[in-house]
Amino acid sequence: MSDPAPPNPSRRWRRRVLHAVRLGLFATVVGLIASVPAGSIEDAAGDGSGDGLPPAARAAAATLFPAAAAFGEPDAATGAVPVLDAAGERLGFLLKTMPDSRRIVGFSGPSDLLIAFEEGDGDAVIRGVSILRSGDTDEHVAAVREADVLNGRFVGKTWSEAASAPPPDAVSGATLTARAMWQSIRVRLDGNAPIVPRFEEVLTVEKAQTLFPDAAAIALAEGVGRFTVSNAAGEPLGSLLRTSPAADGVIGYQGPTEAFVGFNAEDQKAVGLIVDDTFDNEPYVTYLREDEWGFLRLFDGMTVEELAARGPADGGYDAVSGATMTSLAVVDGAILAAKADLAAAEPTAAPPPTDGGSPSAWDALTWRNVDWGMLALVAGAVLVGFTRLRGFKAVRWAWLALLIGYLGVWRGDLLSQAMWVGWAEHGVPWRTASGLALLTAAALSLPVVTKRNVYCTHLCPHGAVQQAFVGGVFGQRLKPRRSVGRGARRALALLPPALLALVLLAAFGFPLVAPVALEPFDAWHWSLAGLATKTIFVVGLIAALFVPMAYCRHGCPTGALLEYLRANARSDRWTARDWVAVALTAFAAGLRFLA
Repeated sequence: MSDPAPPNPSRRWRRRVLHAVRLGLFATVVGLIASVPAGSIEDAAGDGSGDGLPPAARAAAATLFPAAAAFGEPDAATGAVPVLDAAGERLGFLLKTMPDSRRIVGFSGPSDLLIAFEEGDGDAVIRGVSILRSGDTDEHVAAVREADVLNGRFVGKTWSEAASAPPPDAVSGATLTARAMWQSIRVRLDGNAPIVPRFEEVLTVEKAQTLFPDAAAIALAEGVGRFTVSNAAGEPLGSLLRTSPAADGVIGYQGPTEAFVGFNAEDQKAVGLIVDDTFDNEPYVTYLREDEWGFLRLFDGMTVEELAARGPADGGYDAVSGATMTSLAVVDGAILAAKADLAAAEPTAAPPPTDGGSPSAWDALTWRNVDWGMLALVAGAVLVGFTRLRGFKAVRWAWLALLIGYLGVWRGDLLSQAMWVGWAEHGVPWRTASGLALLTAAALSLPVVTKRNVYCTHLCPHGAVQQAFVGGVFGQRLKPRRSVGRGARRALALLPPALLALVLLAAFGFPLVAPVALEPFDAWHWSLAGLATKTIFVVGLIAALFVPMAYCRHGCPTGALLEYLRANARSDRWTARDWVAVALTAFAAGLRFLA
């Protein structure tokens, strides 16, 4: 019997070097996405003709002015670009809102709009408004375009009339984006136009009565301040501390929420919380409003000083089940408002942050902010995946049920390309999504150091459902047994890279489709998911009834990425997957150059 061959040192080092290259390609793409400055929304450069108009503006102008043949030099004072016909006569002029609107952010970024004025016998009037580029999400921008509220508000108005135009009508699911675009136009037309707070709805006596039943009058305050609450005799009952605008930048699941903290007049201690107007998902906010003896009493007994000194929102203590990110954002907003209230009383004190800025990773990763449920789940996955426990059928079924029920149905926490792209662009929301941050860290690191893709095999609820099919959850006769042919397998191998290319296009501002519509994971929040996401969810699971792990093996870009990062016995070889990764990295570099 011959001795086993000794390990080959050169092969070991080749494996390490090549895998370091793979990790470097991944890090390069992440860095390229993160390097796209917010200001790039404004600077889709012109074509060198001197008018400063980017191609998108020229295309929009051609639609608005069919007789347009040329564009003149921009006006030195206003930046207006004349629109000329074939005879050189002026038809009107164009204005871009950038860079004036750089500071006006909707849901996730600023927008650049084109305002087209038509000239006639009298004053020039707006002929149309077009959205050139936006840092907001594709879904929000598409909703504003479809509702056409900007043209409805501004078309036919003169410069001065448009500068003072009221806000547009609400756009379902995209009101924040619509208002930001409206405000961008106002600021472009009147540089002195005030930035209107995101929340304008006035607090009513009826709302104040939820905390002060005898309330008969409230004294309104502007900005961050107190609303004094009094009874019919004019006696003070207490006050309400408004979180807006101090917390306007604190985003929950999909937008900020305004709240009021009530303080008793006698001892100046908190007596409750009012969750008011919101740009967040309304069902989530409703969970907060209905938690009368839990979340709405979270600050009871605290003075404003104690509230201001309170630590950041705690995912284990402050969160409302089913609305974690929304509830933590409201808590952080109240703390910011309390700090602003104290700073206003002490003019010499350093101003508090008002943009809801994210803390550093080191500050955010404190024991108060650890998502213990997710930590336990990751530890359990490692235990099941790396020990003999995975060989026990009862343990496997119990684990699949836990993943599907707790992580999938209850929490809806799945990793996705859309989430990772958002984090690369805007940073990781450590406080409000510490569990997902932990899940991401485990998903990315474990394949590298353990050679096992633990997330896909032991943590993903979507994969757990397909594993249940393979395990015969519907009976042995209905277990999926078919496999795709070699030709189909080769064709399907191109699907995940193609989807990743679409993700890159969206990440660098050239979206053909929103990343969230490329994967089924948002459908675990069924009421919030779009049609494309639901379709992939249903079709993928139906396919998995016939082909084992159909979606995981052939259609998941996130799984394909994690599998590429996994160290394995073939890591010392340069394969076709590596050339695909190089091509995607080069593609990302080219998009970054164009962005």
